[in-house]
Amino acid sequence: MKPNTAYLAFNIIGISLSVIPPLLATVSYFPVFLEKGSGATVSGVALLLILLSALPIFKLLRRLLDSPSARTVWIITFIAFFTLGKIADEMTVISFVGAISNLIGSVFFALARRRKDDEGKA
Repeated sequence: MKPNTAYLAFNIIGISLSVIPPLLATVSYFPVFLEKGSGATVSGVALLLILLSALPIFKLLRRLLDSPSARTVWIITFIAFFTLGKIADEMTVISFVGAISNLIGSVFFALARRRKDDEGKA
């Protein structure tokens, strides 16, 4: 595997692990569309959590993947919702999934950076 290919593969795996698990947890716990009268509207909570799930993608677009802010947001939300207990059981699970998946994703981002640094030295 070429160094550039490995760098790209590690970044793709990192983004996938950081975005897909919290996104699936959000969609499984909260309906995206709510029926209001004769029409359907988008759920505000689901929309907010989907945007939080996409934070790593926004970071990628801004070339700030080495910033821990996405992981920090998920860890803080996990702690906040865990303390709320029974009121936010679904939020606790979603935040926990987001925190764990972003931590695992950050390992792949670190591997990608290391691969890119090794390529620059060669």
